[in-house]
Amino acid sequence: MWFAIFTAGALALHLADWAGLARGLPHPPPAWAPYALYFLLAALLRLAIRDARLRPLLRKARAAAAAQAPGLGVADFGMGVGKGVASVVVGGDFLGAAMVGADLLVRWLFGSRARQRKRIPAALREAIARERRSALRCIAAVAILCLAQGFQPDLLSRVTSDALALAGVGF
Repeated sequence: MWFAIFTAGALALHLADWAGLARGLPHPPPAWAPYALYFLLAALLRLAIRDARLRPLLRKARAAAAAQAPGLGVADFGMGVGKGVASVVVGGDFLGAAMVGADLLVRWLFGSRARQRKRIPAALREAIARERRSALRCIAAVAILCLAQGFQPDLLSRVTSDALALAGVGF
């Protein structure tokens, strides 16, 4: 659907009076400038739509991964503290105790996120990848169309003018 809307917009750009809009500028923009601006706006809008559509999927994936992955438990925390205390008492190894504490802190801060990333269900992973591919295809197609329109404006304008005349819409 978005591809059709963005394509129709790119095909209709030649109908606007760009020379009249650029009369007040000291240096008129090149003929392809409206197409480049349209492509940038269409790509930005399509990426915003993609992000809005991916947000609930990613939320579901995080919730599913959090439900499957247990966090750092009391036993793990107690074992880490006990290991650090034992290394200080037995060997007087303060550096070892600091390293055990740092390891415990890193596992506590980053361990649950790493486990969450690994346990995303396959169906959600495929839906996320499908939406990303769809957005990329739409942006690439609009880029090709804007590129063709920018360098050969009369090629596509003739085709669209003929199609609009056949549809009974006169410009």
